[in-house]
Amino acid sequence: MRHEPEGPGELERALKKLALSDEYPFHMPGHKRDSGIVSGAFSVQIPRLEELYPLDITEIDGFDDLHATSHDDEGAGILGRIEKRAAALFGADEAFISVNGSTAGVLSAVSAAIPGGGVLIAGRMSHRSLYHAAYLNRLRLYYLNEQISPEAGISGLITPQDVEGMFNAISAGGFPEADGVFITSPTYGGICLDIRGIAERVHERGIPLITDQAHGAHFGLDERLPESAISQGADIVITSLHKTLPAMTQTALVLVKGDLADRERLRRFLRIYQSSSPSYLLMASIDDCITRMEKNASDWTGRLLDIRRMIEDGTSDLRNLIVPEWSAGMDPCKLIIRAGENTGVSGRAMFDYLVREYRLQPEMAGTDHVILILTGSDRTEAGKRLVTALKEMDARIALGELSGYDNAEALGGIFKATGVKVKVAAEDLIPDGTLSAWDAESEEVLLSEAAGRISTEMISVYPPGAPIVVPGEVMTDDITDSIVSALAHGLNVQGLRG
Repeated sequence: MRHEPEGPGELERALKKLALSDEYPFHMPGHKRDSGIVSGAFSVQIPRLEELYPLDITEIDGFDDLHATSHDDEGAGILGRIEKRAAALFGADEAFISVNGSTAGVLSAVSAAIPGGGVLIAGRMSHRSLYHAAYLNRLRLYYLNEQISPEAGISGLITPQDVEGMFNAISAGGFPEADGVFITSPTYGGICLDIRGIAERVHERGIPLITDQAHGAHFGLDERLPESAISQGADIVITSLHKTLPAMTQTALVLVKGDLADRERLRRFLRIYQSSSPSYLLMASIDDCITRMEKNASDWTGRLLDIRRMIEDGTSDLRNLIVPEWSAGMDPCKLIIRAGENTGVSGRAMFDYLVREYRLQPEMAGTDHVILILTGSDRTEAGKRLVTALKEMDARIALGELSGYDNAEALGGIFKATGVKVKVAAEDLIPDGTLSAWDAESEEVLLSEAAGRISTEMISVYPPGAPIVVPGEVMTDDITDSIVSALAHGLNVQGLRG
């Protein structure tokens, strides 16, 4: 006797309610919840989760095994064939599926390329997965401090000269030579680095360059888009399909080119950091995304650039908001909207205004800006709604009418009064360039009393997940001020206590 399906659970009900609402996602995933992506027409088709059960399988005959697939032409299974097509599409020698997102890709790439206890040069604003990889492998880290990008007006820029300077500083200090370099391009804010110039300097030392290209899966798919890291000489590139392309959340690829990356070790660590029961629904989404880009990358890029131009043209006369034009060295998928000088408007206020008044959900809020993600799956009517919203917001800022959305002062007072605490080493430690302080005996102290103590916890604003302080670093007044400022602006600060 057939069992009658029960009603949906709480989360499924919430997801369906969101899908049927008029709230629009200017955030990841890149498919923008649109099931009519190829035609560009909006189509809402919401199945019950149980309707997907017939497609949800495990490793059975004819469906390959992600952790034991072959890339050989003769013996490649269905998953091996998907990976071969991905490698061809993205210009890599080999591609590996990750259904645990770019996080598993970063963990695997760093673990495979850098020997345990080794030395890694890395951008200070790297994603927290880099720090987790360094912790697990007991790596010594030397940081490249990012600079302000003139185009974006935010931090994230690393130049080839910065990398060369770090090599020279390590040599002059008598420290062990680096085993590899890890950088992020594009950054969360859309800054593109000179990967080719950096790769040349890294390869002069005979070591690998690992690039976190999580937000740049679209790079290199069309000549109008920025070059991909793999085409510019990076050895291992981690990229999240779901962030900007039409693919489900948690889908990613690890791309390899050249001989500096040990591919067998990479396979080993992908088996370690990924589920032994990978979702065939997610892997089918990767296959579907690759197919769409093989056939329609040019059309997808055209839609992306059309909506970008429409938004820029429609907001060119704003007086109190700054909407920068897309330029070389920037990712066209990232739209940064910044409050003008002396407006006194926070990013949180702009974020809340867009959500409450126009049902437009940005990707994130910074202290004085919001970031929106555009993709080739966005719809024209949503871009027009955004232009209208920004024009109205601009006018209301001029009249001083946006103050009701800015709770920064109140939040700052609340957090200071409630006594936020942080974890610090219970005894004196000597910072040694590793993250071993994570395992040190610790105690909780008030944030206001933490200066001079060594942090035993990572504190970061999420998104994007770049740490304000990492274990082993000495808390300073500047660091505590940054944490208070982030809290006061309503940002999601993780790693605090109390």
